[in-house]
Amino acid sequence: MSLPAPPRRPLVSVVLPSFNHEDFVEAAVRSVLEQSYEHLELLVVDDGSTDATPDVVAGIDDPRLTLVRLPTNRATHPRNLALERATGALVAFQNSDDVWHRDKLAAQVEALADRDVVASFTRVKIIDGSGAPDPGTWAAGLFTHELDSPAAWLCRFFDDGNDLCVSSAVCRRAAVMRVGAFDPSLFHLSDLDLWVRLAGLGHLQVVPRELTSMRIVGDRNVSAPSEATLRRSLREHAQVLERFTQPPVYRRLPEMFPGLLDDTMRRPLRLALLARHCWERRDALHREFGDRLFTRLLQTPGYRERITKRLGTHIIAEFLQARGRLEMVTHG
Repeated sequence: MSLPAPPRRPLVSVVLPSFNHEDFVEAAVRSVLEQSYEHLELLVVDDGSTDATPDVVAGIDDPRLTLVRLPTNRATHPRNLALERATGALVAFQNSDDVWHRDKLAAQVEALADRDVVASFTRVKIIDGSGAPDPGTWAAGLFTHELDSPAAWLCRFFDDGNDLCVSSAVCRRAAVMRVGAFDPSLFHLSDLDLWVRLAGLGHLQVVPRELTSMRIVGDRNVSAPSEATLRRSLREHAQVLERFTQPPVYRRLPEMFPGLLDDTMRRPLRLALLARHCWERRDALHREFGDRLFTRLLQTPGYRERITKRLGTHIIAEFLQARGRLEMVTHG
C-alpha cells in the first residue's frame, strides 16, 4: 500500500527566535529538523546577534529551514514576524538554547486532533549548559501542572502566573492570530499573556512526557531571578490581569469564580464583584488590580448607579477602605 503524499504546505510551522546563542543554537535547530514528524517548516529569526549565531544556523543545510537576519536587536518582535510568514495550520515555539525530544511534535500533533484543544504543551526537563539534567536550578518545580479545563488554567494564571513552557508549545495558528499573537510590550510574560487569551478560546492540554528540555545557564536566561526581573514581572503580570476583563477571557469569569459570578450578571456587576474579590486578597498585585478595575467602573457613565443599585452604596465605602490598605501590602 502506498503512503499518502505529504501535504503541499507544512502542517507545523516552528518559530525559533535567536540571539547570541552560538554555543546552543545548532542543537536547538537540529532537534527540530530531526523530529520523527517531518512535515514542518522552521523559521529562525535572528534578533541582531553579535556573535556567530546566525552563521551557525546558515551552515545547516535543510530545505525546510528559513533564516531571517534582523540587523538590530529588539527593533522587531521576532516571534510575531515569524508568525506573519508561517504557513502551517499549527505553530510551535522553540528557543535557541532549548532541545526537543525527537517525538515531541508527533505526540502533540496527535493531541491537537481533538478540535477542542487550542494548544498543546509537554512536561519539561531542566538541563544545564552541557545538556545534563539539572533539577537544582531556580526553574525546579515550574511547569508541573496538568489541569483539565480552560477555567482551571485561567484560575492558575490569575492566581499564580505562568506554569507552561513556551518552547514546549504547539498551538493552532488561527487561534494565535485570532487573539492577536504576542503582545510586543511584554518582555517577561508575553507567553503567559498568550496562554491566558488562548484559554479563553478552548482547552490547553499537556502531554505527560518530558519531551522538551529547557536549558538554564547561570544568569543568561531572560527570566533568571533578580530584583529587577521580579519588579518587571510584577508590572507585566498586572498588565496580563487586565486580559480577564476582555474577550475572549471575560466570558469565562463565571466558570472561574462559581458562587461569586454567574452568566446572568451584566458587565458592571460582574466586574465590580471581581474587583471586590481582589481587594480581599493578601497580595499587593491583585489588590492594586482590583483598585484600578473599580476605578474604571466608577469612571464609566452609568456604571456607578447600576453597581450601587445591586450592591448598595456601602460598596463605595468598601472601595475606600481597600484603597487605604494598599500601601500596607508589599510585593514580597
